[in-house]
Amino acid sequence: MRWLWPTQRGWILCAGAVYLFVTATMYNSFVVCAFASSALALTLASLACALVSLRGLVVQRGPAGEAAAGQLLSMPLIVSNRLKRRRQTFIIRERCAFAAAPAHFTLVDALGAREERVVNRRILTQRRGGFEQRRVILRGGDPAGLFYRERAIDLPQSILITPAVESLPDFPWKPKPTLVATAGSALSVAGTSQEVYSIREHHAADGLRNIHWKSSAKFGRLMVREFERDAVMSIALLVDAEAAGVSGPGPESNLEYQVRAAASIITHVADLYCQVAFAAGGARRRLIPPAPASQIKANVLYELALLEPGPVPLAEAALDLAEKLPRDGVVICLSLAVTPALENTLRLLALQGMTVRWFCADKSAFQAADRRQAAAPAPVPRLRQGMFEIFHLRPGTSLTGALCHGA
Repeated sequence: MRWLWPTQRGWILCAGAVYLFVTATMYNSFVVCAFASSALALTLASLACALVSLRGLVVQRGPAGEAAAGQLLSMPLIVSNRLKRRRQTFIIRERCAFAAAPAHFTLVDALGAREERVVNRRILTQRRGGFEQRRVILRGGDPAGLFYRERAIDLPQSILITPAVESLPDFPWKPKPTLVATAGSALSVAGTSQEVYSIREHHAADGLRNIHWKSSAKFGRLMVREFERDAVMSIALLVDAEAAGVSGPGPESNLEYQVRAAASIITHVADLYCQVAFAAGGARRRLIPPAPASQIKANVLYELALLEPGPVPLAEAALDLAEKLPRDGVVICLSLAVTPALENTLRLLALQGMTVRWFCADKSAFQAADRRQAAAPAPVPRLRQGMFEIFHLRPGTSLTGALCHGA
């Protein structure tokens, strides 16, 4: 940041003024001296205008929106002109580490006297994670464009970018019920299940996927299918973030692929009546015990957003979660490598009656030299490892295709 500095045009004018003054002194030329004086007067006037260009401007942050990686994030600013005279156009600059272009510039049109304005900024996000925005920089100048002045304003704000999410079809997996009702009882929510209990009127909290169109046409209002309580499922989501297995730091790494897969799964099952548990290794052990998917969706996305590579293996986190899991259901393991410790942990879960689906994004596959070839759609090879069938993922593997292969 520079408090006051000449622009390229300003440097040229200053150099020209000096040259003209030297020439006028050497040759005693009135015309040259007049040009030199004019250049000096313009320089001094521009300097004075630049000095007061940001005077009276006040900037505050508005509430930031929510966004996943690859989406537009709303970061409004409230700018005010506290003076009784018009303020000229200025620029707001802020560094955003989560954006595709880290330095973000916003042009603010001239403010009238005592005017307050909301500047709606929409920034394209690229990276997931938690970010601390500390300050914004105001840049003003003179009308001739000879000087510019910058002023930093501390405006701390926390930003959370959740992982990117892909739309998934209904899983054809058939997990065992974890809660058996002696008689059919309604869930009071619309969701995917095994048995339809009744047809009722659509509520604001219901999704659109379970609308019963024939009944809606008959009654002239939206109707949805309601399901029985004996369709409750349990899903355990295991995500590997051990640093030794990560292919690289970029958004195309195997870790980012698995985080995107986990985020897509939790977003999909949040509309189903099921329980979800979550465990991950990496920089630290992350555990979320079983709870209704709709209730813990935000918590899981938060943990995935902050998931970083580290020394904690997934096998340790999964063992800590194992004692909290019901004895049936589905375990979805998203690993970065096939290790004996992880295989033993999954075998223990399988012996407890759980259905294990193991997806591995191997480091070597994501470090392919030919990125164009690696990014092409690829089939999902299945390899047998002991009692498990492991689905090996590639950079170009469709997430939907991979999960359906695991069904």
